[in-house]
Amino acid sequence: MKQRLEYLLVIVVAFVLRNLPRRAAWATGRALAWLWYRLDRRHVRIAREAAAASFPERDAAWVERTVRGCYRHLGLSIADFAWMRRMTRENVHEFAAMDDETRANAERIAAAGNGVIFLTGHVGLWEYTGVCYVALGYNLSAIARPIDNPLISDWVDRERERLGMPVFHKRGALVSALRYLKEGGNVGILLDQDAGQRGVFVPFFGRLASTLPTAADISLRTGAPVWCGTSWRDERGLHHLVVRGPVEVETTGNRERDTLALTAACNAAIEERIREHPEQWLWVHRRWKTRPPEERGRS
Repeated sequence: MKQRLEYLLVIVVAFVLRNLPRRAAWATGRALAWLWYRLDRRHVRIAREAAAASFPERDAAWVERTVRGCYRHLGLSIADFAWMRRMTRENVHEFAAMDDETRANAERIAAAGNGVIFLTGHVGLWEYTGVCYVALGYNLSAIARPIDNPLISDWVDRERERLGMPVFHKRGALVSALRYLKEGGNVGILLDQDAGQRGVFVPFFGRLASTLPTAADISLRTGAPVWCGTSWRDERGLHHLVVRGPVEVETTGNRERDTLALTAACNAAIEERIREHPEQWLWVHRRWKTRPPEERGRS
């Protein structure tokens, strides 16, 4: 019953926002964000601490603006995700754009015809990053963690796949993604969440963070290059896709060492994009929650 009620609430909110004029939907999103910021004391504290530790050279006023900006961006993202249903391949330019370098990189990847790994993070509206890339004429699939509520998870997947982006996250997802990669498809992986005990510890904003080595491991095993693909939202509501890379390291032949090095380079690539628009990253997530064994031993 709880899952059904959550699903009904999400569907109703999405329906209302999608049928409002776009500026009215954004205004509603901003209002929801303001209320969320005022009431969500725990995650506001997490975001403040994370932003302050990641940008030690910045003062408290900048940190507070960044955290408020984060909540504002999340509110706008809710409205934009609801409006994604109105996106088509014909009108995608009203939602997203590519700069010249991104367009050239996308054409380069498409011309090569070999599958690549698209590394991304929760910066900008990550749901738009992949869907808009596909709608603009390029191929991409995604490995995604299912949402805890299966009804909402299935609904989100339908929204993601509507314009032709396959999503792999059920049993055998990695095998399906590797097959897709072998056939020349591109696979997107979110890499900026705490990976718990499954991760390896590599730097992120100057602190060790548990990070899934999936992208690096697949790249080293298959030879598929790693590119970083993200987006950022301007004040007009246009989402700018950014594709940079490839992300490379000098390999040594030692698989464990090379995996660590490439995973660290992947984190650095995501960090570079976050530094360009810090208010558009998910600071409310406890990215550094899991600590290395040696730190836990000291504590």
